[in-house]
Amino acid sequence: LHELSHVYDELLQSVDGYVATCTPIKPFILGKSQHALNVARQLKDKGFWMTAIRPPTVPEGSARLRITLTANHSIKDISALASALAQCMESNK
Repeated sequence: LHELSHVYDELLQSVDGYVATCTPIKPFILGKSQHALNVARQLKDKGFWMTAIRPPTVPEGSARLRITLTANHSIKDISALASALAQCMESNK
């Protein structure tokens, strides 16, 4: 998981919404609820199971994706997720 987290960090640290964490749970902050829902749907359409977390679970204006890395993931999986997420963020600007 440490190696996967490192790959995740390296690939997404320059993408708006990235948050550094020491755990395998990676919040990706998107702000508005609808934005989080849209990005989560786009990622699901690309084959990535993604959950949008929004108020009242988190404070207003801090809707996010909840990304969870597991030992069952590979570096290839994390690279594909990072690429898809970066594309979604670019297309939703």
